[in-house]
Amino acid sequence: MRKIFAIITLVSMIFIAGCVDVDELWNEIDSLKRENKEQADELGKYKERLKRVEDLASLANSDIVAIKAMIEALNNKVSVVSFKELADKSGFLLTMSDGSTITLKHGPKGDKGNRVAIGTKKFGTRLYWTLDGEFLLDEAGDKIPVTGDKGDRGAQGARGPKGATGNTPIVRVNTDGYWEMSFDSGTTWTGVRDTNGRPVSAVGPQGEAGQDGVIPGLSIQETQQAVIIRLNGDEFVIPKGGVPSHFDLNLLIGQWDLLKHQYFDSAADDWGAWEEPNDADFPCGYHFMDDSNGAYPYWGENMPIYFPFDYTVIGDKLFISELAYFHDNNSGQWESIMTKSQGYYLDTLTIIQLDQDNLILEYIDPDNGRFREHFTRGIVPNPLSFVTEYNLAPDYSDDFFVDDLTYNNISGYYNYYDAAEFRSGTSDFVASQDGEVTFYYLPRIEEWQSIVPNNTDYVSFIPYISQNSFVVPETVMVQGNMITMTSDFITETVMVPSDMASTLTRAPSENDEVRGVTYALRYKGTSMVSAWKYEYVRGEINPMTQTRDCFMKVTSRSLFGKKKLSVREISDEDYWMEANEEDVVRYFPACGYVDDGMPLLKGAVPETMMGIFGNYLSSTPVGSNLVALMHFDPGQAHSNYLDNPRNGYSVRLFTTGIKLSVQGGF
Repeated sequence: MRKIFAIITLVSMIFIAGCVDVDELWNEIDSLKRENKEQADELGKYKERLKRVEDLASLANSDIVAIKAMIEALNNKVSVVSFKELADKSGFLLTMSDGSTITLKHGPKGDKGNRVAIGTKKFGTRLYWTLDGEFLLDEAGDKIPVTGDKGDRGAQGARGPKGATGNTPIVRVNTDGYWEMSFDSGTTWTGVRDTNGRPVSAVGPQGEAGQDGVIPGLSIQETQQAVIIRLNGDEFVIPKGGVPSHFDLNLLIGQWDLLKHQYFDSAADDWGAWEEPNDADFPCGYHFMDDSNGAYPYWGENMPIYFPFDYTVIGDKLFISELAYFHDNNSGQWESIMTKSQGYYLDTLTIIQLDQDNLILEYIDPDNGRFREHFTRGIVPNPLSFVTEYNLAPDYSDDFFVDDLTYNNISGYYNYYDAAEFRSGTSDFVASQDGEVTFYYLPRIEEWQSIVPNNTDYVSFIPYISQNSFVVPETVMVQGNMITMTSDFITETVMVPSDMASTLTRAPSENDEVRGVTYALRYKGTSMVSAWKYEYVRGEINPMTQTRDCFMKVTSRSLFGKKKLSVREISDEDYWMEANEEDVVRYFPACGYVDDGMPLLKGAVPETMMGIFGNYLSSTPVGSNLVALMHFDPGQAHSNYLDNPRNGYSVRLFTTGIKLSVQGGF
């Protein structure tokens, strides 16, 4: 406007002065016109960029609303009734079983720069908001949760109030081009910062034009059972349907053992009589660990194992996924094998009855029609119960296991290659006096982590340092299934006397000393929620070595279906002195290790750390020259220790938890 006014002024001067150089004047006018056009172009570019920023913020807020709605739908067991494309082709509209709708939007034609992608990322058992793949941080540098934390499962009771939800932000771009967010509907705003504390820019430099239409940010796929939405790298599998379940699905969690089955007689149009399984020697059933993971027993290549599965429930329909299990390819490497469910009945099941003590499932047999199985509630396995009681003996062909729980000098030492036959399970078995057969194998490091955590800060034995860790995430393997849960740990700083006594061995005894104790509440939110106690113990004098035998004692107590407790409550020693009949206890002697090159024969005494720490072998190699171990010493215990695979280590085998009768064909 100012330059237009200047042109008018110059023209007026012609009429007033009458003696102005006209060519020079027109040159000045042309120059002003060019400057005015450049200014108009700059203004147009600014408006275009402002529109892009507004679209960017609008799309980000639309994604936040949609993602939060889909997560709440999954948490609340809400299914998709239908979906359709929007009239303007800009996205999709989902209609949910609770009557709500969710709008999903495609991104606009973009520019090569910083296009924002709102998403989520799991940390522990909680989901947190992300911006372009990085955690969205508040002003204090804390991650912003999408949902509240998942609590532990306690005694069965009435349905409680709805839990707390996470924070739902809205975002905008400030005048400097940086992202801001608000948690009070736009009343106040704070800057979004990256992990280095720097403001996050919303718009990058101008680049080449991007693609039109459907960008990789949004896609929808429909299957027979679900609608799969992929948005900004996140995948949401929302069941189709809309029929609510007739049962309290919380009761499904736990162990279910097969009692009997019946077939439908199509000729008589009626169900036949209930019958006991033909193969009563092989245990059948399901362990539903949490609301999405489970395992069931099956005969593997050379031993009975647990196959893991994940599942979902739509109404009264139970859908169990394909199975994934780990297989040793006989070259020292484990590979993941995906296989279709090993029984026709594992694809779709109908829940006929579900209460505190009974579960009846109906299957469709393509060859024989319909049949049902009746399960009764069993005992949830304690992860510690899968660990054998004794170390492997020096020469297991004579004596499979040692005969003492805590002696430091009688266990065998095996390097990673010597223990190869145990990596995928062995066909050898031990028949106990009651005629049962138990199968053993060398555990993976993730299975050791189900017993002793992988983090070096969680289990401490140092009496003058208290290390408390609350709501920490753990990912471990139980019954072949990788599960993620949260746990709490407290390390006591006082020395406490041992309460141990045993009629089986010389040790433990009342003269033992406990230098530090860590208490833990583990497996929260699963059927295996349990109290744990870790102790480093200095035992009595060994008559053979004339030195004290040291060992780690681990105690675990199931809390499934019992009163909910805090980790501070279980850190009271009085708690462990009462009602301990069903506690699972394992002792791990501090046998040290044998250096590479030393003999591993019976009677060979290691020169390294016997009576101080224990290194227990896993079947997990790390690279080409390391193996993962469970390690403990007077200061700590953890399952992420790495060392030379040619050294000799203690071996503690695990069991599948499946016992068979000798009369079953062995």
